Amino acid sequence: MLQQVLDKHGQLDIVVNNAGVTYPNKPTVDVTDKDFDLVMNVNVKSVYLSASVIVPYFIKEGRPGCFIQISSTAALRPRPGLTWYNASKAAVSNATKTMAVEYGPKGIRFNAICPVVGITGM
Repeated sequence: MLQQVLDKHGQLDIVVNNAGVTYPNKPTVDVTDKDFDLVMNVNVKSVYLSASVIVPYFIKEGRPGCFIQISSTAALRPRPGLTWYNASKAAVSNATKTMAVEYGPKGIRFNAICPVVGITGM
């Protein structure tokens, strides 16, 4: 996918990791391996995979770059019945902070947005 972007646009400046999935709200003991693998693979592994391909591109090219991860308020204020979803979004937030301090000096910024689903009154 990186090569397709480079072929079409000549460079890459920003990445938005907007993948997210959950399972139906249920007690933690009722979560299946399939539920767990789904939230970890989509919510966490997708961030890992994009960073593992695109960070080396930014470094090799000496380019600044920006990653925006879509996390969740569930990372900060966990909701009952969604233990592993909450944990996956906490992993996204923590990995984002870690990569921010690791790669910030190289001009590669990492930020996370933590939206919430619900009625806002706006």
